[in-house]
Amino acid sequence: MYVAIFVKDTPLSPLGHAQAVEVANSIHGSGHPVKHILSSPFLRAIQTALPLSQLSTIPIKLEGAVWETGCRRPPPPHSGFPFDDSYQSCFLPTCGERPPDFRPRLARAASALLERFPFETGNLVVFSHADPVAYLVCELTGVDPSLIGPVTVCSIFRLERGPEEAKFRLVSNSDIGHLSMFGNTEPCHPIHAFHDWCSLFTQMREQGVVDSSFRWPPKTEHMSQLKLAWKSRYQTILQEGKMPERKSPSKVKFVCPRCDVVSYISRDLFFSAPPTHKIKCWKCKVKFRLTEISNETITQET
Repeated sequence: MYVAIFVKDTPLSPLGHAQAVEVANSIHGSGHPVKHILSSPFLRAIQTALPLSQLSTIPIKLEGAVWETGCRRPPPPHSGFPFDDSYQSCFLPTCGERPPDFRPRLARAASALLERFPFETGNLVVFSHADPVAYLVCELTGVDPSLIGPVTVCSIFRLERGPEEAKFRLVSNSDIGHLSMFGNTEPCHPIHAFHDWCSLFTQMREQGVVDSSFRWPPKTEHMSQLKLAWKSRYQTILQEGKMPERKSPSKVKFVCPRCDVVSYISRDLFFSAPPTHKIKCWKCKVKFRLTEISNETITQET
């Protein structure tokens, strides 16, 4: 089984369409014939599934159980895609679900998919969103959430199991080897909520693999180094069953551009996240972008 990534029903950008083709080529050429393609009913997930559907001539099954978390209304119906009209979702989530309900819902989805697609039905591909992908991988494999790699746009988690195995084995932990470029959408850890990829970036800078300007999104000339470092880190974490020892993060001290109160941000995040990354001030609770922090407001590091 593969789970590929991806609350508004927004379409893919031109880059997103190109990444969807790269996902399709990777899965189609993997030597594991696809038998079923499932997609969240949101447009961006459907569009991501489309190239694989066209390559493999397999219709897309819309599965509401894996749609985006935190939706206040269901996605609108879409037409013009090669859907399997005979397929019915395992269930539809309740709109307005609260964060504590996300993982139980995906646990229910995992159980329903295991029952509906037993071993003999063949390889299944699921196209979903960041939170559902992370929760689904944990529920299907039993892997501790802290070991799941960052969920980034069009990364692939490959899961395998034998005919008598109830749980899958996580074989590929957030693979990005097939991707040639990233946009501003930064990776995330929906379950354990920390920016480990920022630590990876800092390590790459300290080792001289990249220069001090390296941050998200990586430049084209940095993609090969990032792929190697990314795979090494997250496959090693998976194989060893533990995260690397983490030092207490140093912080950058700055003045909030909205209320002039002194605030802090992780140094790793400050020097790794894209300029569009949003920070919430602890005092005024207003969100602002990294670009709104001028160099003059950074007073010291602690």
